[in-house]
Amino acid sequence: MSGLDAGTALTDTISIALPLPYRLTTLFTLGVFLWAVTVHNLARFGINVATLLQYDPLPGPAYQNIYLHSLALFQPQLTSYVAYCFLTHFWDRDLLRYFTWLPDLMLVFIVVLSWMVPSFLLHARVVWPASGRNSLLSTFGRIILGGLRTAKNERFGDILMADVLTSCARPLSEVYIAVYLGVVRKSAVTALDRKSFALVPVILAIPFVIRMRQCYLHDQPANLIKYLTAIPPIVLSVLVSFDIGRPVTTGFWFLSSLLNTAYSFFWDVTKDWDLTLLTTKRYSSDYPFGLRRTRKFNNKWYYYGMIAVDLVLRLSWAFRFVPGLKSFFAVEGGMFLQEVLEVVRRALWANFRIEAEWIRGEENNSIPMERVRTERLSA
Repeated sequence: MSGLDAGTALTDTISIALPLPYRLTTLFTLGVFLWAVTVHNLARFGINVATLLQYDPLPGPAYQNIYLHSLALFQPQLTSYVAYCFLTHFWDRDLLRYFTWLPDLMLVFIVVLSWMVPSFLLHARVVWPASGRNSLLSTFGRIILGGLRTAKNERFGDILMADVLTSCARPLSEVYIAVYLGVVRKSAVTALDRKSFALVPVILAIPFVIRMRQCYLHDQPANLIKYLTAIPPIVLSVLVSFDIGRPVTTGFWFLSSLLNTAYSFFWDVTKDWDLTLLTTKRYSSDYPFGLRRTRKFNNKWYYYGMIAVDLVLRLSWAFRFVPGLKSFFAVEGGMFLQEVLEVVRRALWANFRIEAEWIRGEENNSIPMERVRTERLSA
């Protein structure tokens, strides 16, 4: 869960070695790369993600274009970071103040390049596919106000994107922090006093409110409760960061975070992946313990491993209570590691979420298999 009290007293190494703007562009590029890995992995098991998401990619395997896109994003970041290291003599404090603009410039460059530059100015098309960006912007425009596509069999892409946004809550709040620091011309090459940024808890809550509205509009009360349980930890974290009502508020924060984690984990396993581990059907002789009858991944240990990884990473907020780790997760380095782990968890989650949705589509005959066969031939 989201915490607001990290990095308030220490200027930790990562804030200098990898300033906030570089961390944000790293997370974005990592997310794009892991999406390519996800699409590639699912294609190996006969799952066509483009078909499921109602997206028309360029000729050839979609994952190749996404790999190229992630590489195109990574190259300028690497160049900028190497320049930053050499110009500051590897983070000499006397030189840092002259080059704090370099990470900010890189963040602006990536945002403009990814979202604002007209598609016809970007080459080659396989690296900057206009249809992919237009589809993504269209999806984002729908879900930002809690909307979904009208046709029920076309909503999966919107739901998937909205769920991904919940994993981006903290990075989105950090974009606000980076922009604010840039506007007031204050260096981001420092530890951040996050509680001084009043809009951070609001931004943290927005992705969950979006999903709550979607669930409300489409009559999904049980799913709505899952996202509703994410709000109390955010509110209580604000109280804890200002030392209001401690230690009572800390205890309530822990309990509310644990409740949200438990409910979210149950939903991942039972609803998103259609597995039976947490239901009374787990002992059925028709499939391995806790799984399901139809599975695309041929090794049952993929599922058991994912369940274990998902539980551990959903509990990553509790690492700060582990003796010896509290100080690490109280600084920017620990928070960045948690963000990286959440990006990885969400990418792994997507493999099993998309696999389950594909199987549902096959069973309901809602996947245009003729299109799938055509795309396999063109690949």
